[in-house]
Formats: sequence, structure tokens, C-alpha cells
Amino acid sequence: MLDLTGLKTLSIQGINLVKLTLNGTQIWKKPPSFVNQVPISIDTDGSIFNGVGYKENVRLSSSGGISGSAQNGSVTTGFIPFPDGDKTIIRMKGVEWINAQPTYGGHFYIVFYDANKTSNGYTSLIESPATGFSHIITITRDSNGVETFDLNESYGTTNAILQWIRNNAKFFRVTAYGKGADMIVTVNEEIV
Repeated sequence: MLDLTGLKTLSIQGINLVKLTLNGTQIWKKPPSFVNQVPISIDTDGSIFNGVGYKENVRLSSSGGISGSAQNGSVTTGFIPFPDGDKTIIRMKGVEWINAQPTYGGHFYIVFYDANKTSNGYTSLIESPATGFSHIITITRDSNGVETFDLNESYGTTNAILQWIRNNAKFFRVTAYGKGADMIVTVNEEIV
């Protein structure tokens, strides 16, 4: 039996393939070229959060911890590294964030944390649908379901949330609507 699952690239006569189909059956597909941060997101002790990088039917609280109130249909990640730099773009797919609150009710957050994995309460969180935060972050959803979180670094130096993120953030976590097994989160990488 032909096993091509370990191949990252495949070329035939100098042509780099994206997928290979034999008699109508796909036998190989180029693996994604991005790192999904969800299955490698961590807990406070550095271990993989909940053993899989996410926990379902829970949400983050406005203070940044796991809320004591269950939230059916939601998924929360562990801590994902947030790199230093002037421009950081977070992308998400497989779940819904931008319209989760108006569509399903509940609380859906992206919370930023310092190096000690501590949030600064309301000055480190953005809540769906982010209408009150449009000067800080632009969030879009494309036709493929990819949601892009783009921090507005040009907003200025006076906004407390943006300044806290810019000066202190080393990690972030997300609560979105959907299933953890379907959730993809990337940092500065396109989801293809």
C-alpha cells in the first residue's frame, strides 16, 4: 500500500503538487503551512491546557480567568504566545467570534496577559462584537470563515487597552463559539 502521509512536499517531473488524486480518490494533500496555536496552547504551569489546548462549554471571565459560569457551545483556549513587535495579526477559523455574542448570546472574549499570565482586567480584554473597540482593533471575517484581528497600532499613545497590550502582552486567550477540534488560531500566519 502506498503511504504518502509523511510527505510535506511532492513533485512530479518538476511540478510541485498541492494534492494528488488517483482514480477519483485523494491520496495526498499538501499539509498546511501554518502553525495552529490551539493544540499547543498552555496552562499556567506550561503544560498543554486541558491536555488538548482547549476546553469546551467554558468561557473566560472579564478578569481573564476561567469563569465559574458554564457557557454551552463555547470553547476557550489556553495561553497562546503574543510576540513583541509593532504589528501582530491574529487569525482564527473553524469557530465564530466576531458575531458570536449577538448570534448566540453569552460572553466571548480575547484577553491579553503579561509574562506571568496575569491579565489587567478590563484594560486587557476585547469582547465580541468589539463595536466599542473599533479604534483599537479591526476584526473582519472573510468568505472562508477566517476572522482576522488586526491591532490598530496607529491609534496613538493614550488608549489604555492598546497601551497595555503594546507594553505588557506576552500571551492571549480566546473564548469563541464552536468546537475546539475545529478551532484554528494563528499568529502572523495566513490560514490556508
